[in-house]
Amino acid sequence: MTPTYRFGRHTTPKGYVVVAEVMHNGDYSEWLPVRNFGFCQYEAVEFMRDAHKLEAKRIIELVKSFNIDRPVKRHGKLGNFKTIKLEL
Repeated sequence: MTPTYRFGRHTTPKGYVVVAEVMHNGDYSEWLPVRNFGFCQYEAVEFMRDAHKLEAKRIIELVKSFNIDRPVKRHGKLGNFKTIKLEL
């Protein structure tokens, strides 16, 4: 998997999910989820704006550790996140 550094945002019932386009062996590309920013659209937009600064290895780590049920917000240095506490 190799990221193409193209990002998008989807609205889901669980929040704003940022997706990244990745290439598989140069044959085809696929859009995979990176992080769920809950219902904070601003966080998702800001992450997409800065995501091109991340190393390819970090983007792949984020894709592999994605969990739709764990919304996050950006925390500290680019690529670090803090889980959002959900209110019931």
